[in-house]
Amino acid sequence: MDFNELATTFCRRANGRFSRFLLPVLLTILPTFAFAAEGDHVKLSFSSDVLPYLYASIGLGVLALVYAFVLIKQLMAESPGPDTMQVVGKAIKDGAMAYLQKQFFTMGIVAIF
Repeated sequence: MDFNELATTFCRRANGRFSRFLLPVLLTILPTFAFAAEGDHVKLSFSSDVLPYLYASIGLGVLALVYAFVLIKQLMAESPGPDTMQVVGKAIKDGAMAYLQKQFFTMGIVAIF
């Protein structure tokens, strides 16, 4: 099974709200093979003196994801605030989404050319 088949199978099976979270984590934690431009498989090998740094970076990355998940849970449990604050928050969100839509549109045009 090649990388594209693995990613497609995972995306089909990982329905729900965590599918956007689990695929990048899976692909980040398991970098055992890289694909060369010619399509040949390249085996990544790490010497024993860099393995502690590799494991430390993976561990810290997982710790950061756990912290982010806990922080999101705490923030989502908070009260949305009074009506005026919700109106201001909606206006900020609408403006940010309009900005991102314009950025994606512009970058799409640049990418085409």
